[in-house]
Amino acid sequence: MKKILIVHNEYKNFGGEDSVVKQEVELLSKHFEVQILKFSNKINFHENIFNLLLSKHNFVSYLKARKLINKFNPDVAYIHNNWFAASNAIFKAFAKKNIKTIVKIHNFRVDCLNGIHYRNNKICHDCNINNRIKGILHKCYRNSYILSFIISRFSKRLYKSLKNKNVYKILVLSNFHKTYFQNLEFDIDKIQVLNNSVLVPNLINNKPSEYKSVVYVGRISEEKGILDLLRAWGKNNDFELHIIGNGPLLNELKNKNKNKKIHFLGFQNKNEITEKLSKSRALIFPTKLYEGQGMVPSEASIIGIPVVSPKLGGMTQLFPEKNSFMYDPDDFDDFIEKINLLNNDQLVDNQGKENRKYTLQTFAEETNNKKIIKFFSELN
Repeated sequence: MKKILIVHNEYKNFGGEDSVVKQEVELLSKHFEVQILKFSNKINFHENIFNLLLSKHNFVSYLKARKLINKFNPDVAYIHNNWFAASNAIFKAFAKKNIKTIVKIHNFRVDCLNGIHYRNNKICHDCNINNRIKGILHKCYRNSYILSFIISRFSKRLYKSLKNKNVYKILVLSNFHKTYFQNLEFDIDKIQVLNNSVLVPNLINNKPSEYKSVVYVGRISEEKGILDLLRAWGKNNDFELHIIGNGPLLNELKNKNKNKKIHFLGFQNKNEITEKLSKSRALIFPTKLYEGQGMVPSEASIIGIPVVSPKLGGMTQLFPEKNSFMYDPDDFDDFIEKINLLNNDQLVDNQGKENRKYTLQTFAEETNNKKIIKFFSELN
């Protein structure tokens, strides 16, 4: 049986990447012999400082990886996140043993210090693979010159690590990201789109037009488009807007809110969100980021509701080609126009059905899990 060593550096707060890793570990364990090499940023202050300073190449992480490699003797290494405790040392550990390595890319840390190509309320490409000095000058990582310098060293080494000959495939989440990495001078044959699987819930919304509430689910922060949404909602009072999530702007916006049709619900668990989506007219996902594979839009679509979202980055792949609710991210009036389309009951119901059909065919567990298993099975 093929042996797969899955590597993941857990974030301080459990998030989307951690959830995907958990889901894939469960899936791959049913078909292969799987071991997990975990690192964590949820440790004490002094260890975090030590790991952060050594994020370019952490010798302790290298030894930890070598020990498990020698014990497990994997056929394949499958790396998700390596920032920052794991460091780029894990690539060296696998290269030393010439272990075929697969890397799934969840962000843009390879050439961007904050990993999202976003600064000063807009998409930013001031840095590149050859020069990240502007990211340091802009204090792009946590508003700190020192931390930005540290991550610039990590980013530069990550790019070189991904060029290692034993890195067999770089997995990305959309054709947009495939082209992006090709433009970073990676071999196109090395880059492959392999999506995350979307869970199929028991709840289905067969007629979203019956409901008068619209939902936002996500981080309450500027880059996720929450300010634009609230500004747009001032011009649209036909429906209730339910805002789910935590974030740096939550308390401020909640305290300032005077609109009785806007409700801040704070954090809700996955089951609560699914329940809410199943009784809503639509999801609004006004992100200003490229995104990877937006899981919330896919989860809303598989339930059967339309999603108002921008034509930006990997977002277009999430929906059928014929979609009335995607807007130009640089045109605020177009955003408002797409929100106003939610008044059209027939359009809402039809788009909800088409979204569900497309998502079931493209991203649902039964469909996409087969692609993941096939990919790893065919690795020589």
